[in-house]
Amino acid sequence: KPHTVVRVTDRQGNLLEGNRPEPTDAIRADTAYVMTSLLQGVTQRGTAGRAAALNWPVGGKTGTTNDYTDAWFVGFDPDITVGVWIGHDQKKSIGYGETGGVGALPIWMDFMKAWIGDRTEKPEFARPGNVLLVSVTPAATGEAFSEVFISGPQPGAGEAPPAPDPPASEDPEGPPPATAPAATPAPTSTMAFLAFLSTSA
Repeated sequence: KPHTVVRVTDRQGNLLEGNRPEPTDAIRADTAYVMTSLLQGVTQRGTAGRAAALNWPVGGKTGTTNDYTDAWFVGFDPDITVGVWIGHDQKKSIGYGETGGVGALPIWMDFMKAWIGDRTEKPEFARPGNVLLVSVTPAATGEAFSEVFISGPQPGAGEAPPAPDPPASEDPEGPPPATAPAATPAPTSTMAFLAFLSTSA
């Protein structure tokens, strides 16, 4: 809820009136949890699968522009969100094959290792009561794993979701063609930007 006056004080600094932001839910809690679970899948078996080595509850999404001019990864745990971007001030490639999972993810993981430190007690994403864990077996892999569904539309017993479409050849996040030239290291002038926002306060 927007407000024009943050606080009013007298000449001695005593607070006469104050306004604080009033948070509201942008989406339903069950929808938010499903989206969180989908983004966790990216860090477990997707383009950021290497993040699983952190052994920490995290989710996120890689990003890569055409011609490899920008690469980024934005990830989070229950308490913090961190974004890493790699690119030039001008629009030029940072190197063939420099996707978000190749260039930005390792920087993000280094930051998260320092954030996790020697903690052994893992935070949790609170699961609403109407969200169910259902075992699914994709036809493409044949390997079962647990997926979350809002109670009601979850698949029936033994029903597998359809196999995902193969990535398009021009998809920067997809595997490079067999005849692709070897990946070139990012130029030393490449800039990396890292920012974080704590949500635990």
